[in-house]
Amino acid sequence: MVAQARSRGETLETMGRATTCILMAAHVILAAGTYVLGKEAAVGFADPGALTLARALGAAVCLLLLSGWAIPRPRFTAGEWLRLLILGIILVPLNQYTFLRGLKLTAPSHPALLYALTPLGVLLLASVLERRWPSRRNVGGVLAALLGVVIILRPWEQGAAVVEMRSGDLWVLVAVLAWVVYTVAAGRTCQERDPRTVTAWSLILGALVMTPISGHTLVTILRRRPPRRLARPCLHGTDHQCGHDARLEPSPPLFGPGPGGDLHQRPAPRNRRSVGRSRRAWNTERRAGPRSPLLAGDCSGGGRSRLGTGP
Repeated sequence: MVAQARSRGETLETMGRATTCILMAAHVILAAGTYVLGKEAAVGFADPGALTLARALGAAVCLLLLSGWAIPRPRFTAGEWLRLLILGIILVPLNQYTFLRGLKLTAPSHPALLYALTPLGVLLLASVLERRWPSRRNVGGVLAALLGVVIILRPWEQGAAVVEMRSGDLWVLVAVLAWVVYTVAAGRTCQERDPRTVTAWSLILGALVMTPISGHTLVTILRRRPPRRLARPCLHGTDHQCGHDARLEPSPPLFGPGPGGDLHQRPAPRNRRSVGRSRRAWNTERRAGPRSPLLAGDCSGGGRSRLGTGP
């Protein structure tokens, strides 16, 4: 019986280690995707604050949908809710905003290296709070990691592009510091409450805090219309030679008669036979040149256009 219990305990311990390794590997893969995909989003988005709010709101909606079955319902006291609010401010407006702003300016590999310094920050902050010195082994490992980061980032290099990248690295370093503070503070809260609930509601509260800061900017970006299609330039020379500004002219319709009644655009066919005829007519019109007063500007009229009404 004792041997069977010991064997069962060893099996459970092995399964626990395997599960831990699988979860850690999944975390590494997702984190790597965050750096690469986050770089594309940070460059394509007009404002890092709006991108931070969009990410936080999307994550908050997903966590709310999971709350009650995959994530336990919150049962916090008033003091714990205040602590979660502070954690949310550290997580979203500080950590995520500075991370995305720095990621926009630097290479995706630099934030990954800088976030490797998180154990160093956690070790130092926990040692200060607990008033004890870390072991020599921990100090040696942290110093080796710090030396590797410094060698790869090469902060002694100069150049305009390097200066911009260094500014992004500084923003990411601020994000790492905020993440260190969040990790230590949330770790103490997770010892008393379920970690899933603490993580979910700190992020939800952080998204609520970020909403009045960047909500208007996000709505403006989402409601922004694409720019109008510019008019076709003059086919007989430059706009300056033709005497009219093509950028101010309306674009001709895609189908149907154009300005002045000329069919310089392809008509909409009614059947297959008319499709072939319309294509041939369209090609003939293109080879013959434009006949519309809008496109056939008078290029030899001393800078005047046929469309002009003045002398």
